[in-house]
Amino acid sequence: TENIKNLDRAFEYTERCNAPAAWTILGKAQLMNDQPKEAIESFLKSGDFSSFSDVIAATDRFPIHESLVKYLAAVRSTMKDSRVDSEYAYCLAYTDRFEVLQDLFNQPHNINTVLTGDRLFEQGKYEAAKYFFKHATNFPKLAATYVKLREFQSAVEMARKANSTKMWKVVCFACVDAGEFQFAKICGLNLVIHPEELLECVKKYEQSGYFIEFIALMEASVNLERAHMGIFTELSILYCKHRPSKLKDHLDIYWTRINIPKVIKATESYHLWSEMAFLYEKYEDYDNAILTMIRHPSVAFNETQFRDII
Repeated sequence: TENIKNLDRAFEYTERCNAPAAWTILGKAQLMNDQPKEAIESFLKSGDFSSFSDVIAATDRFPIHESLVKYLAAVRSTMKDSRVDSEYAYCLAYTDRFEVLQDLFNQPHNINTVLTGDRLFEQGKYEAAKYFFKHATNFPKLAATYVKLREFQSAVEMARKANSTKMWKVVCFACVDAGEFQFAKICGLNLVIHPEELLECVKKYEQSGYFIEFIALMEASVNLERAHMGIFTELSILYCKHRPSKLKDHLDIYWTRINIPKVIKATESYHLWSEMAFLYEKYEDYDNAILTMIRHPSVAFNETQFRDII
């Protein structure tokens, strides 16, 4: 293995003498020469597991998960090590041996459940990752995993348990992308109460073209205990853009809770002159209220309102 560097001849010799030390030397040489599966067989025959770290490291470069299951089971019988337990659990999950994995979790172990789950998640093994995050009771990571699995009801439940604005947003936007608007609404109601997140929601729904669904979310949000000026203002602007027939009633009820200058700009952009005159009056900008009625008498003029302002 060192001088002639002929691993085939080394294997033939080792097989004839069948000495544990020879199998160890051969295994190390095979590992050095990118033959991890053969190395694993050699180490198993030698009973020497001192190179387990190098064998585990080979997992990132070669698809040897099946071979590693048998190897790491043998290693575990000789030592207690978190790296060994975690890699063994990872390989069991990667190869869909969930019954064996459950037995492993039912025994004393040193598995790093979160890091192992993260590794599986990054590799797209979401069902396997879910198993580890459940054992870790990690609600945020479970929510993200359920999103990947398109199990949106479970994702919403995990977001609720996580009680994190970040996870509400992740699940909400994933539900929007999937067209799961009832679940998106549940999440959205926990987002729009934060002014900075409200604008992100506006952007997400509008860029996706789901105006009606966002209006439904915003209409539900006005009744929330933590409803703020931004909610009433953005709903007013949504009505200007997409449901102008609903704007007047909305303003009659909530004009004291909106950002009037901002909504005035929206009414001007969408030529809603009657509502514009109404808002100018409420803002005590009487000159502009009168001018609006004069310039657009067919829709904005109201004799009683005009006389009261004058």
